[in-house]
Amino acid sequence: MNPLSIIKYQLYLLQLENYELGRYFKLLWQKGSWPKGEQRKELVWTKKAVGILTIATVLHLLLGIALFFWAAKASPY
Repeated sequence: MNPLSIIKYQLYLLQLENYELGRYFKLLWQKGSWPKGEQRKELVWTKKAVGILTIATVLHLLLGIALFFWAAKASPY
């Protein structure tokens, strides 16, 4: 599964709940973190949605790079 599709699905759920984190986490608990089947609506690409997607993508990349270097440093070879 494409990591970007997971981020977009999370953003879709957040947008469905009008960016209210309490409601988002309840919905996330009900639906799960992974996209399943078709979505009821399409994600609307507002400035807020693009900003959140950009920040989430950068954080995922930084975490991936940090984990790569941590694993390389911890490797005995």
